[in-house]
Amino acid sequence: GALGPRCREAALSVAWDWVMSSAATSSLDLDTYIASYSGYTRLKRLQSIARYEPALRTQALQMAVDLAKQGINTSLYLELCAAHGCPVLRDEAWVEAMDKKASATLEKLEAELTSHKTSLIKESIRLGHNELGDFHRSRGDFAAALKCYVRARDYCTTSKHTISMCLNVIQVSIHMGNYAHVSNYVSKVEAMPDISDPVLFAQLRVAAGLMALDAKKYRAAARHFVDVS
Repeated sequence: GALGPRCREAALSVAWDWVMSSAATSSLDLDTYIASYSGYTRLKRLQSIARYEPALRTQALQMAVDLAKQGINTSLYLELCAAHGCPVLRDEAWVEAMDKKASATLEKLEAELTSHKTSLIKESIRLGHNELGDFHRSRGDFAAALKCYVRARDYCTTSKHTISMCLNVIQVSIHMGNYAHVSNYVSKVEAMPDISDPVLFAQLRVAAGLMALDAKKYRAAARHFVDVS
Protein backbone atom coordinates (compact mmCIF):
# COMPACT_ATOMS: atom_id res chain seq x y z
CA GLY A 1 0.00 0.00 0.00
CA ALA A 2 0.99 3.64 -0.37
CA LEU A 3 1.25 4.13 3.37
CA GLY A 4 1.82 0.73 4.92
CA PRO A 5 5.63 0.32 4.97
CA ARG A 6 6.25 3.92 5.98
CA CYS A 7 3.62 3.86 8.71
CA ARG A 8 5.17 0.67 10.04
CA GLU A 9 8.56 2.38 10.02
CA ALA A 10 7.18 5.39 11.87
CA ALA A 11 5.61 3.12 14.47
CA LEU A 12 8.88 1.26 14.95
CA SER A 13 10.80 4.50 15.33
CA VAL A 14 9.11 5.46 18.59
CA ALA A 15 10.83 2.53 20.27
CA TRP A 16 14.31 3.98 19.82
CA ASP A 17 14.19 6.28 22.86
CA TRP A 18 13.24 3.30 24.99
CA VAL A 19 16.14 1.33 23.52
CA MET A 20 18.46 4.21 24.31
CA SER A 21 17.38 4.38 27.95
CA SER A 22 17.22 0.67 28.69
CA ALA A 23 19.78 -1.19 26.59
CA ALA A 24 23.52 -1.40 26.12
CA THR A 25 23.42 0.30 22.76
CA SER A 26 27.12 -0.10 22.14
CA SER A 27 26.43 -3.80 21.52
CA LEU A 28 23.45 -3.12 19.26
CA ASP A 29 23.69 -4.65 15.79
CA LEU A 30 22.95 -1.49 13.85
CA ASP A 31 22.63 -3.25 10.50
CA THR A 32 19.97 -5.58 11.88
CA TYR A 33 18.11 -2.81 13.68
CA ILE A 34 18.03 -0.42 10.74
CA ALA A 35 16.89 -3.14 8.32
CA SER A 36 13.37 -2.58 9.70
CA TYR A 37 13.27 0.79 7.94
CA SER A 38 13.59 2.15 4.42
CA GLY A 39 13.90 5.43 2.60
CA TYR A 40 13.55 8.70 4.47
CA THR A 41 12.61 7.02 7.75
CA ARG A 42 15.79 4.94 7.69
CA LEU A 43 17.82 8.13 7.20
CA LYS A 44 16.10 9.89 10.10
CA ARG A 45 16.56 6.85 12.37
CA LEU A 46 20.27 6.77 11.61
CA GLN A 47 20.48 10.50 12.24
CA SER A 48 18.73 10.08 15.59
CA ILE A 49 21.03 7.22 16.60
CA ALA A 50 24.08 9.32 15.72
CA ARG A 51 22.76 12.22 17.78
CA TYR A 52 21.99 10.27 20.95
CA GLU A 53 24.46 7.37 21.01
CA PRO A 54 28.16 8.33 20.77
CA ALA A 55 29.28 4.69 20.52
CA LEU A 56 27.34 4.28 17.27
CA ARG A 57 27.72 7.81 15.90
CA THR A 58 30.42 7.22 13.30
CA GLN A 59 28.83 4.06 11.92
CA ALA A 60 25.34 5.57 11.84
CA LEU A 61 26.47 8.71 10.05
CA GLN A 62 28.53 6.77 7.52
CA MET A 63 25.49 4.59 6.73
CA ALA A 64 23.21 7.62 6.55
CA VAL A 65 25.45 9.60 4.20
CA ASP A 66 25.87 6.59 1.90
CA LEU A 67 22.10 6.12 1.84
CA ALA A 68 21.42 9.81 1.24
CA LYS A 69 23.61 9.75 -1.86
CA GLN A 70 21.26 7.18 -3.38
CA GLY A 71 18.52 9.82 -3.53
CA ILE A 72 18.17 13.52 -4.37
CA ASN A 73 17.51 15.02 -0.91
CA THR A 74 20.62 17.21 -0.89
CA SER A 75 19.45 19.26 2.10
CA LEU A 76 19.39 16.20 4.32
CA TYR A 77 22.71 15.01 2.88
CA LEU A 78 24.35 18.33 3.80
CA GLU A 79 22.76 18.20 7.25
CA LEU A 80 24.22 14.75 7.82
CA CYS A 81 27.66 15.77 6.60
CA ALA A 82 27.63 18.75 8.97
CA ALA A 83 26.71 16.60 11.99
CA HIS A 84 29.24 16.30 14.80
CA GLY A 85 31.40 13.24 14.31
CA CYS A 86 30.54 12.64 10.66
CA PRO A 87 33.48 10.76 9.09
CA VAL A 88 32.59 11.84 5.55
CA LEU A 89 33.62 15.02 3.77
CA ARG A 90 30.71 16.44 1.82
CA ASP A 91 30.80 15.90 -1.91
CA GLU A 92 30.20 19.37 -3.35
CA ALA A 93 30.27 18.11 -6.94
CA TRP A 94 27.54 15.57 -6.18
CA VAL A 95 25.37 18.18 -4.46
CA GLU A 96 25.72 20.56 -7.40
CA ALA A 97 24.92 17.80 -9.91
CA MET A 98 21.87 16.62 -7.96
CA ASP A 99 20.52 20.14 -7.49
CA LYS A 100 20.94 20.83 -11.21
CA LYS A 101 19.22 17.56 -12.10
CA ALA A 102 16.39 18.26 -9.64
CA SER A 103 15.88 21.75 -11.05
CA ALA A 104 15.54 20.33 -14.57
CA THR A 105 13.13 17.62 -13.36
CA LEU A 106 10.99 20.17 -11.55
CA GLU A 107 10.81 22.39 -14.64
CA LYS A 108 9.79 19.39 -16.75
CA LEU A 109 7.08 18.24 -14.31
CA GLU A 110 5.63 21.73 -13.98
CA ALA A 111 5.52 22.13 -17.77
CA GLU A 112 3.78 18.77 -18.11
CA LEU A 113 1.20 19.73 -15.49
CA THR A 114 0.50 23.00 -17.29
CA SER A 115 -0.05 21.04 -20.49
CA HIS A 116 -2.38 18.62 -18.69
CA LYS A 117 -4.44 21.52 -17.36
CA THR A 118 -4.82 22.85 -20.87
CA SER A 119 -6.10 19.46 -22.04
CA LEU A 120 -8.70 19.43 -19.23
CA ILE A 121 -8.24 15.66 -18.80
CA LYS A 122 -8.86 15.07 -15.11
CA GLU A 123 -6.80 11.90 -14.79
CA SER A 124 -3.76 13.50 -16.42
CA ILE A 125 -4.03 16.51 -14.10
CA ARG A 126 -4.37 14.25 -11.05
CA LEU A 127 -1.31 12.26 -12.05
CA GLY A 128 0.60 15.47 -12.74
CA HIS A 129 -0.06 16.75 -9.24
CA ASN A 130 0.94 13.39 -7.78
CA GLU A 131 4.18 13.29 -9.75
CA LEU A 132 5.06 16.77 -8.51
CA GLY A 133 4.20 15.68 -4.96
CA ASP A 134 6.41 12.61 -5.28
CA PHE A 135 9.25 14.78 -6.56
CA HIS A 136 9.03 17.26 -3.68
CA ARG A 137 8.83 14.40 -1.19
CA SER A 138 11.98 12.84 -2.62
CA ARG A 139 13.69 16.21 -2.14
CA GLY A 140 12.54 16.34 1.48
CA ASP A 141 10.20 19.29 0.87
CA PHE A 142 7.14 17.85 2.55
CA ALA A 143 5.24 21.13 2.68
CA ALA A 144 5.41 21.45 -1.11
CA ALA A 145 4.55 17.76 -1.51
CA LEU A 146 1.51 18.21 0.73
CA LYS A 147 0.21 21.07 -1.42
CA CYS A 148 0.54 18.97 -4.56
CA TYR A 149 -1.25 15.97 -3.08
CA VAL A 150 -4.08 18.13 -1.74
CA ARG A 151 -4.49 19.77 -5.15
CA ALA A 152 -5.00 16.32 -6.67
CA ARG A 153 -8.19 15.99 -4.62
CA ASP A 154 -10.36 17.92 -7.09
CA TYR A 155 -9.34 15.55 -9.90
CA CYS A 156 -10.07 12.24 -8.15
CA THR A 157 -12.79 10.42 -10.06
CA THR A 158 -12.92 7.13 -8.12
CA SER A 159 -12.87 6.14 -4.46
CA LYS A 160 -9.51 4.47 -5.08
CA HIS A 161 -8.09 7.79 -6.24
CA THR A 162 -9.46 9.56 -3.18
CA ILE A 163 -8.03 6.97 -0.80
CA SER A 164 -4.64 7.21 -2.52
CA MET A 165 -4.72 11.00 -2.19
CA CYS A 166 -5.60 10.77 1.50
CA LEU A 167 -2.83 8.26 2.17
CA ASN A 168 -0.29 10.50 0.44
CA VAL A 169 -1.40 13.44 2.61
CA ILE A 170 -1.28 11.31 5.76
CA GLN A 171 2.18 10.08 4.93
CA VAL A 172 3.82 13.48 4.38
CA SER A 173 1.92 14.92 7.35
CA ILE A 174 3.46 12.22 9.55
CA HIS A 175 6.91 13.21 8.30
CA MET A 176 6.07 16.85 9.10
CA GLY A 177 4.73 15.98 12.55
CA ASN A 178 1.39 17.57 11.59
CA TYR A 179 -0.92 15.15 13.38
CA ALA A 180 -3.95 17.43 13.15
CA HIS A 181 -3.72 16.96 9.39
CA VAL A 182 -3.21 13.22 9.85
CA SER A 183 -6.37 13.03 11.97
CA ASN A 184 -8.39 14.98 9.39
CA TYR A 185 -7.46 12.71 6.50
CA VAL A 186 -7.75 9.49 8.48
CA SER A 187 -11.33 10.57 9.25
CA LYS A 188 -11.95 11.26 5.57
CA VAL A 189 -10.96 7.72 4.63
CA GLU A 190 -12.89 6.15 7.51
CA ALA A 191 -16.03 8.00 6.38
CA MET A 192 -15.84 6.46 2.93
CA PRO A 193 -17.97 3.44 2.03
CA ASP A 194 -16.41 0.03 1.52
CA ILE A 195 -13.04 0.38 3.24
CA SER A 196 -12.98 -3.28 4.28
CA ASP A 197 -9.57 -3.90 2.72
CA PRO A 198 -7.40 -5.32 5.56
CA VAL A 199 -4.24 -3.53 4.37
CA LEU A 200 -6.02 -0.17 4.34
CA PHE A 201 -7.47 -0.89 7.78
CA ALA A 202 -3.97 -1.63 9.11
CA GLN A 203 -2.61 1.59 7.58
CA LEU A 204 -5.32 3.65 9.26
CA ARG A 205 -4.77 1.94 12.63
CA VAL A 206 -1.05 2.67 12.51
CA ALA A 207 -1.73 6.31 11.64
CA ALA A 208 -4.21 6.49 14.53
CA GLY A 209 -1.61 4.94 16.81
CA LEU A 210 0.94 7.57 15.85
CA MET A 211 -1.61 10.30 16.53
CA ALA A 212 -2.21 8.85 19.97
CA LEU A 213 1.53 8.69 20.67
CA ASP A 214 1.89 12.32 19.67
CA ALA A 215 -0.89 13.18 22.12
CA LYS A 216 0.84 11.04 24.81
CA LYS A 217 -2.17 8.73 24.92
CA TYR A 218 -0.09 5.59 25.22
CA ARG A 219 -2.85 3.16 26.12
CA ALA A 220 -4.87 4.23 23.08
CA ALA A 221 -1.77 3.99 20.91
CA ALA A 222 -1.13 0.45 22.10
CA ARG A 223 -4.70 -0.55 21.26
CA HIS A 224 -4.38 0.82 17.74
CA PHE A 225 -1.08 -0.96 17.14
CA VAL A 226 -2.43 -4.24 18.49
CA ASP A 227 -5.21 -4.01 15.90
CA VAL A 228 -2.60 -4.18 13.13
CA SER A 229 -2.08 -7.73 11.89
